[in-house]
Amino acid sequence: MPHTSILHPVGQRIQEEHEHRPDNQALTGNLNPKRNNSTGVDHEPDPSRSVNISPEHGKLVQPVCNLYSGSPSEEDMQGNPKIFSSRTLATEVVSDTPSDIIFKLRQEYSPLGMSFSRSVNFSVSLTL
Repeated sequence: MPHTSILHPVGQRIQEEHEHRPDNQALTGNLNPKRNNSTGVDHEPDPSRSVNISPEHGKLVQPVCNLYSGSPSEEDMQGNPKIFSSRTLATEVVSDTPSDIIFKLRQEYSPLGMSFSRSVNFSVSLTL
């Protein structure tokens, strides 16, 4: 499904040329329709189904997981306050090509000072 938005013609051209939008349904859809959400996409990662990834691309995926978990390097945060703790529960790389890496990510977030947590699934697309 193409992404539609109202942009200035130059902005539209730049977006079309440089912003890769993978087909999430084709990449993440589950053969069992009950596992998919209402859009036909299954964002829950299954590490056992992850495709092999090059060491170079692995070095790119880990910092993104760190950002999603709220534990990036000091250099990445530069003074932003930490208001929750989190951890990566699972990842599944669904596509690894020379031009992009696409993976599913499951994070658990817990607000600091509170005794509950919430798990959230993401679909992450990195264009190289």
